Amino acid sequence: MRRIAVDIGGTFTDIVLIDDETAEIVADKVRSTPSDIGRAERDPEAVRLDVVRCYVSLERALIDYGVALTPELVVDAKATEETRARLRHCP
Repeated sequence: MRRIAVDIGGTFTDIVLIDDETAEIVADKVRSTPSDIGRAERDPEAVRLDVVRCYVSLERALIDYGVALTPELVVDAKATEETRARLRHCP
């Protein structure tokens, strides 16, 4: 089993992944708000893989990353671009 912990702060987000089978622990710290908001847009395929691996839910993929997936977990490129365009223009 793999476990993940995320602490989202105003300046930094801390992430820890623990693999119970291998006892591997991976930790990272990233800025919560990138200086270039365009960099916040992860590659849709990377987000899709996170959903497949159960790291991210379908709902969070759409809300947090603006990535729309079909029920078969295929990236809907048109819906993703439309969602990201709306998110870019939100005040």
